[in-house]
Amino acid sequence: MRYLIIFLSFFVYTSASNGADIVERLGTPILKGEIAPGDANKLLSYLRDDRHSTVPAILRVNSPGGSVEEAIKIGEIVRDLMMTVHLNMDGVCYSACFFIYMFAHERNSALGKVGLHRTYFKKQYFSDLSFEKAQSVYQSAREKYGNILIDLGVPKHLIDKMYSQKSSDLYILSERELVDELGLKSEAFEEWIIASCGEMGAEENNDLWELGLGHYNLGDPPPEPLKGYKKYLYEKSSKIKSCRVGKISEAQEKGVLEHLPNSRAAKLISLLNPA
Repeated sequence: MRYLIIFLSFFVYTSASNGADIVERLGTPILKGEIAPGDANKLLSYLRDDRHSTVPAILRVNSPGGSVEEAIKIGEIVRDLMMTVHLNMDGVCYSACFFIYMFAHERNSALGKVGLHRTYFKKQYFSDLSFEKAQSVYQSAREKYGNILIDLGVPKHLIDKMYSQKSSDLYILSERELVDELGLKSEAFEEWIIASCGEMGAEENNDLWELGLGHYNLGDPPPEPLKGYKKYLYEKSSKIKSCRVGKISEAQEKGVLEHLPNSRAAKLISLLNPA
């Protein structure tokens, strides 16, 4: 059984307590299950594993929600390590998981669903409060988490929509809301990359794809010797991609040294950048 698990590149970081698991498939970590206190440390433990000389580019999520405070901690790790968040195939990112999704500088929900509802409080705790105290606690939570979402670029009308849903209900975001309103990149990240690396013009980008050059990854050789306009498009696109990778790696190094100071990745960074 041990050899089968290694062959499938399938690893699980979990504990005896409740919470999400960090499952790895084909080198990509998946946060799976209900988010609970301690899950941020599970993610850090996974990333510190000596098998990893670099931080995985993608974190896949498949979670019905859970602890908002823990989701924010996970989101901050994802942000600082420049990890892209993808929804697992046919997966969900509901409730607290939405914070992880929005903390990511780049995100992709094409394979799953993102859902929102207002803050949930444990029934025993909330029912034991006086109405005045319950109202104060609720309003404080709404203000705190609403402000965080505003800082992450969530439009106010979507936050209002979230808080219009009972904690037992769910509002599923449409493709238009996910792509056009929330975006696939954070605003600051997108502008930082454009300022640092430039961008393809709209017509250039269309031409790049129409000429069959848009799907090539950085380092892929062109299918044939290129001349003229095709060569210009390919070289400009490659230059932007190379710059983008470099800027992300540079920012990621700071996150590694902060969150993973004794990891193999941090030691490699120190080796390559001696004081």
